[in-house]
Amino acid sequence: MSRPVTPDPISTPKLVMWSGGCDSTLALHDALVESRAGYWNGSSAWGTVRAATVIVDGIDERQRQCEAEARERAIAWFNEKKLGFRHDVVEIGKAPFEHVTGGTIQGQIWVGLASLMARQHEDVVVSYLYGESEADSTVAPFEGMQKLGNKDGRLLVPLRMVRKARVIKRLKDLGLYGATWYCEQYARQGVRKADIRKRGALLTEKVLADVREQRERQAH
Repeated sequence: MSRPVTPDPISTPKLVMWSGGCDSTLALHDALVESRAGYWNGSSAWGTVRAATVIVDGIDERQRQCEAEARERAIAWFNEKKLGFRHDVVEIGKAPFEHVTGGTIQGQIWVGLASLMARQHEDVVVSYLYGESEADSTVAPFEGMQKLGNKDGRLLVPLRMVRKARVIKRLKDLGLYGATWYCEQYARQGVRKADIRKRGALLTEKVLADVREQRERQAH
């Protein structure tokens, strides 16, 4: 079975799928730093880095707003560090996520969109972490889309052996954590991530309200 690539420090041009969350922001940071290092070391293999954000109708409006604000804060941080990049935002219609019973199908949709947006020789960076099934299950769909588009870029998963605690520590050490949006903030409101996935992986107000109500009934 095909497996995702853990990239070398200096590689080809990259398209980073960026939401504004912790994981994708760290992946973007590392790609930018590696690209600049290759340039200043005189490497002929260094490539440019750009970011792409996909906005889907039907996702919780508060989540969308939090992510947008986080991206603005992060862009300001990157610019201050002289790590500028091109950022493309693509809005699409409502995706059929209400029929998804886990994150795997959603991940395949994302990498399919990423392949469509990628240039012919551009690698795509996604930020799945250790233990997330999408790190492996999205490779075959991505490769199929690449063949259809006659593209040779790879799917890179640089954080696939990294756990969330490590991501947060690195962001805090960089001074970048405060600029990101942490999706697990929903857990602090009494809603477990597993509960949300069972209801279709949609972080919507309706799902949150339903889960809270169920857990309150169980508590009495």
